[in-house]
Amino acid sequence: MKVGSKLFFVLMLMAGCGGSGAVGDGADVEDVAADPDGNVVEGDSTVEGCTGNADCPGGKCHPVKKVCVECLQDEHCPEGERCVSAECVAGVLCAPGEYQCLPDGTAQACNEVGTAWLEPEPCADEAECTTDQCTDGIGCQHIPDDQACDDGNDCTTDSCKPGGCANQVKPECSKGGLAEAQPASIVFPSTVPGEQMAQKNVVIQNIGLGDLTVTGASIEDPEGVFFLLLPPSSFETARVFSPGLIVEPGKGISVTVVFAPEQLGEFQGMLQVSTDDPTRPGGIVSVSLTGEAVANNCLGVNPQELVFGGKEVGVVHTLDLQIKNCGDGLVPVFKVYVAPGSAPEFAIEGMLKPPYDLDAGQSTVVTVGFKPTEPDHVYQGKLVVENAAPKTPAIEIPLTGMGVKGAATCPIAVVSYDGAAQVEPFKKISLSGKSSYGLAGSVVGYLWDLVQPWASFVAFQPTGQSVDVSVEPQVTGEYVFKLAVFDDKGTASCNVASKSVLVIPEQDIYVELVWHTPGDANEQDAGFGTGADLDLHLASPVAAGKDRDGDGEPDGWFDGVNDCFSKSVEPEWGNPDPKAMDNPKMLRSDMDGAGPEAIMLDHPADGVYKVGVFYKDDSGFGPSAARLTVYAHSGKALATAPVVLSKGDLWDAARIEVTNQGLQVTVTPVETDTGEAMVTPSYPAP
Repeated sequence: MKVGSKLFFVLMLMAGCGGSGAVGDGADVEDVAADPDGNVVEGDSTVEGCTGNADCPGGKCHPVKKVCVECLQDEHCPEGERCVSAECVAGVLCAPGEYQCLPDGTAQACNEVGTAWLEPEPCADEAECTTDQCTDGIGCQHIPDDQACDDGNDCTTDSCKPGGCANQVKPECSKGGLAEAQPASIVFPSTVPGEQMAQKNVVIQNIGLGDLTVTGASIEDPEGVFFLLLPPSSFETARVFSPGLIVEPGKGISVTVVFAPEQLGEFQGMLQVSTDDPTRPGGIVSVSLTGEAVANNCLGVNPQELVFGGKEVGVVHTLDLQIKNCGDGLVPVFKVYVAPGSAPEFAIEGMLKPPYDLDAGQSTVVTVGFKPTEPDHVYQGKLVVENAAPKTPAIEIPLTGMGVKGAATCPIAVVSYDGAAQVEPFKKISLSGKSSYGLAGSVVGYLWDLVQPWASFVAFQPTGQSVDVSVEPQVTGEYVFKLAVFDDKGTASCNVASKSVLVIPEQDIYVELVWHTPGDANEQDAGFGTGADLDLHLASPVAAGKDRDGDGEPDGWFDGVNDCFSKSVEPEWGNPDPKAMDNPKMLRSDMDGAGPEAIMLDHPADGVYKVGVFYKDDSGFGPSAARLTVYAHSGKALATAPVVLSKGDLWDAARIEVTNQGLQVTVTPVETDTGEAMVTPSYPAP
């Protein structure tokens, strides 16, 4: 967004949200009161600066806030009402957050607005080393027992933690290599047999002071549904590493496990990794594997969002959400809850107690309550439905509402997005503002804004003033979409709705180049000669060629098929079998300014790869500031600061070291002795 539009944005918000009751006006005391029926009425129930009850018309001075209030305890309220936040409220059965214990040992919590007791919850946790009990007022408690965690190993200190037993290696035993699996167990997502497979990684970390040797990995699986995914893209149940894989202290290797069932059912297995860890029996590190194969099914919700609109302060309002099995197989619903971070004014008022199963065509209803506490304040939250449908294991339903005292006028902006929170580059992201609504008029105008990564210039399609928009991000990083709306009276929305999406590649190695050229007034125009042309290079471990920089070693750049760049976009590396899928590929080449240029490589062979940038042509626009980002196994391994390059410069930027048969990738920047970027001016490129 340009500076001018940012100022315009702020002025619109000020115009739509003015008044003493606006959010952020700094008032500590609400100018509201309640009649004997609990309804909000006009009037001043507070007088600032009271020192005792004698200063207040009603004889009630708050001892902490030093203001006059309606009540301090339930006895101050009419029959049938309770004192909540110094106000008398009807329909309150219990104190929000209060617990009571039932005869069967379960705990029952008061909902967040105090109008009902929620469904009982069992106190049993997943930690076998804890004693579980319910205490009135507190709820479930889990008392740890360290003795239950004794593993019989003199080299470990045993203790009971919230997640289960922890067996910490003693310092005197940690001078060699010590293996630790992260995570210690894997639960795969529900998978459709014969159509889907799921994979997860286990990192074998060396937490000792010496080298650790990993000699093999195997799967114990009576049903044959779990596999090791090992280079070169082969599914195996066991492999011996000869020679052993050496893991230095503080480092680790990744092992990929695949769940590929062929029939319905619940399955269990065990990953066993062989090491020379002296503290483990036989040096074996075990990781439990659990997976469930379910029918081809789906779960849907109606509506997609719960929009309460403007509701009277202090009154509970409810909406129903239908959860329906839209497939042809049984779908278990595990959990339904208001997500952490949501406004506490939202609470579940009634539903069938999970877990429960929904057969084909069956549905259930969840009732959600909303009790606003402040006028002219916008509340947001999410309801989450966790289930076993493979494509929608966690359905999120946005919750929105606003507190109203009198007649609210400003519309409410709502961003709807049904895609994933993390997407790959070059994939379309679609959003909508159609769920926005007006309180005193109809929504007729939309104004979208986008906060995007450095050197990204993606634009909304069709325009930033459309109700439905989409973008196709090319640069990796976080994209924050923002929306303000206007009603037919010209009033701007009280809020600016937002949605964040992370753009991350999934390849084993992904190299990205972007640049900014100050002399180019329009870096978004296209065509030959309209911008600076920088070339990204990824050279293979066997790349040689000429020594053009004069350091006594072959450079590797422009070495035929051994260098992947704009003139060699998909060279043949490694296994010539096309099914091996081990060749690099330039996903995007740009010659007219800003980039990005991107190269990916899956299933890399062991060795050291070079990353470089050559400034081919500046088209008369002068120097450019270039930045490189390297991802390894979907994690950001290197992000450089901008490096200023001129026409003809060659930036030898980084080394990517692949070891342990492709399981470990280390990325290191190339720098001079003084820590500067390694740039060769006027590089004699062929």
